[in-house]
Amino acid sequence: MKNCNEIYQENLRLINEAFDFLNERFFENALSKTVITIQADVKARAYGWFTCYDAWSSTDDIKSPEINISANYLDRPPHETITTLLHEMCHQWAYENGVQDTSRRGTYHNKRFKEIAERFGLAVAHHSTYGWTITTMTEETRKIVEPILELLNIKRYVPQKAGGKSSSTRKYACPACEMSVRATKMVNIVCGDCDEAMEEVA
Repeated sequence: MKNCNEIYQENLRLINEAFDFLNERFFENALSKTVITIQADVKARAYGWFTCYDAWSSTDDIKSPEINISANYLDRPPHETITTLLHEMCHQWAYENGVQDTSRRGTYHNKRFKEIAERFGLAVAHHSTYGWTITTMTEETRKIVEPILELLNIKRYVPQKAGGKSSSTRKYACPACEMSVRATKMVNIVCGDCDEAMEEVA
């Protein structure tokens, strides 16, 4: 039986593969390879999120925003997880192309986001509080992503809330290429170049 860390790493690998597939099929590989994480949403309000800033940086000053898929909802059907990933990739496209697609600290999705999401294979409905944020797959998109739906065997994994706060940073390095990053909390991440789990180092 796999332990929690092994399940986490497997889920992360699958979501990274789904990112690459969607990037090729819908964005013509125009999106940069971004850091993808799986974290619990304390308030359990969001299926995922995209940081509209460089949340990660390496010792070589390589910077990256972050796409997170919420661990709270990993038990949803695979096509819904892919819909969330594609939704966040639309935010990434807006970020990389200088389009302001949200307001109110990223919670309200405006008509620009609607246009982008519809351009890249999603159907969009309006929410009275959060704007054009309700996204579902079109039938055409579902046919395109069918190959990865069969492979995306996401397993339930919900990290427990850590007690206390730490002011120290942690350093993680790829065992293959030795690229390193720093984080302010314990994380499980995979090197996008080598597809290797990064390890905490002193």
